[in-house]
Parts: sequence; structure tokens; C-alpha cells
Amino acid sequence: MRAIPEVTERLPATWKLNGDTLSLDLGGGQPRALLPRRNTERFKGPNDLVAARNGDLYFTDQDQTGLHDPTGRVFRLTAQGRLDCLLANGPSPNGLTLSPEEDVLFVAMTRDNAICRVPLLADGSTAKVGRFASFHGTSGPDGMAMDSAGRLFVAHASLGCVFVLSAQARCWRGCARAAGIL
Repeated sequence: MRAIPEVTERLPATWKLNGDTLSLDLGGGQPRALLPRRNTERFKGPNDLVAARNGDLYFTDQDQTGLHDPTGRVFRLTAQGRLDCLLANGPSPNGLTLSPEEDVLFVAMTRDNAICRVPLLADGSTAKVGRFASFHGTSGPDGMAMDSAGRLFVAHASLGCVFVLSAQARCWRGCARAAGIL
């Protein structure tokens, strides 16, 4: 799990109920919209976010997208306030995490049962986005985290387990199953 840099008074969060990316007052105040829309368009349903050391926020905009409607998006809100759409054709982008060097973003495409690898180039663009890992089941990968050794921890919704993948997407450890799930 990666700590959000320099969070002292406000914490960024997503809130699907009204499609906002929020900023929460850690002192007990009211949440405020950090980013209520992109241009004039409301977000579909922001789902997950991760912060980079430089203050950039990456977040998914999933809602009910899937293979039938691959219009889910992944955004970056730079520390300077610029909003970049990194992916606009995701079938259910959900969890996301950064590599230890923060030069690759990993995105769980839940309804495609896959994880995409999104290289982040020095100029802020992306290139050669591809499938990093594929899974099976009635649902797919959800939340993710990466340790300092570059191992990706993937919570799989329908299988009820966590996969630990190497930097080459090999299963490094077997599934750790949640109690009560077959």
C-alpha cells in the first residue's frame, strides 16, 4: 500500500454516488468536489485512485462499462491541476497501482478479467499499453497493490483470493483464499 504524499489536511477520494472526485477534510469538515467533471461532461463513476510521489493523482472512471461497452477511462490529475485522459477504451477499469519507479501504471479491467500495463512516458503520454495478465472467473481483478520489489498483489473478486505476480506476470505465490469462499 502506498501512502499519499504530504497528506496533512485533505485526502483525495472517489465517490461514485454523484460521480465526483472529492477532497476530504481530515479535520472533520465537509467533503468538497476536487474535480466534478471533465470539461462539461460528468464522470461515469470514479472508482479507485492512487497518488504518485510528485502529487499526481491517477483514477479510474468505471461505472457499468465492460466488454459490451468498453468506454471506461483512466485519468491523471497532475499536481499542477491539468487533467489527462490516459485511456478511454477500458472494459471496466477498476483498481490501479503504480510500479515502484512510478513509470508504469497497472489497471485492473475487472469485466475483462485482465490487468493492463500502461507505460508512463517522460512527456506525460502513454504508449504500447498492453495486457499484463489474464484471469478467469465470473468477475475479475479488483483492488491492487505493489510492493517495493515490484510484486503485484491482485485481489480477485469472484475467486475470492489474492494473486501475487512477479514483474513478468508469473504467479509468484499461490492464492490466499478468503474464509468461506470455495
